[in-house]
Amino acid sequence: MNLSLIVNQYNDKYLPHLSADIVIFGYKNDALHCLLLQFGDRWFLPGGHIEKNEDVGSAAERIVEARTKLQRKFLHFFNAFGKGDRSFSEDFKRIFQAKGTALDKDHPMLARYVTLGYIALVEMDSVAPEVGSFDDAIAWHPVNKLPAMVGDHDQIIRNAQEYLVGLNEFTPVGHHLLPEYFTMPQLHKLNQVITGRDLDRSRFQKKMLALDIYKRHDEITTSVRGRNPYLYSYDGKDTLERR
Repeated sequence: MNLSLIVNQYNDKYLPHLSADIVIFGYKNDALHCLLLQFGDRWFLPGGHIEKNEDVGSAAERIVEARTKLQRKFLHFFNAFGKGDRSFSEDFKRIFQAKGTALDKDHPMLARYVTLGYIALVEMDSVAPEVGSFDDAIAWHPVNKLPAMVGDHDQIIRNAQEYLVGLNEFTPVGHHLLPEYFTMPQLHKLNQVITGRDLDRSRFQKKMLALDIYKRHDEITTSVRGRNPYLYSYDGKDTLERR
């Protein structure tokens, strides 16, 4: 899509000074990852503007579906970011100029921005990220090795990590980062990564099974050494999904 066209359509199509940014978490090789977009010399969270007649939640879902192609995913609002001096004006002017598109000094994209932050949890192997018309690259990055990011997007990711820890304590949601069928050792390891703490395996398994949200299957996995654990799947309903 032509960048000049996007810039010129901004005032007619979108709510000014407001955006939704999504921290899309994935899990692989015993590490949390997040999906990021490259535009110019900076990386961004997947995000976008909210259309004038669009629900905020619908905008967040639209953004995630455009980037992941997933119709079903865990999506949850976690915070708003709106410091009085929150603006990406210098980054935007430099990046747009490098791409041959000048932004008028009074353009809303150069003014203060308030963003609504959402967390999305996806199973990485089910996602086929596509480069959009607005960005140069899209890739997963470990959250502990973030590239050079625009504005406060790295802080938004840190905030989302902290929120995920508390959310997962309140109602287990980590299984959304795993394949449909998983073992208790896999769920245990994931929760250790999320919390950053060592968790007693026996106590953890008893706690998870007591929730009565995981269904045990007759099949067992033979992909690990020693005792072969049973496979489980999520068998409950997320009260927090799509909030």
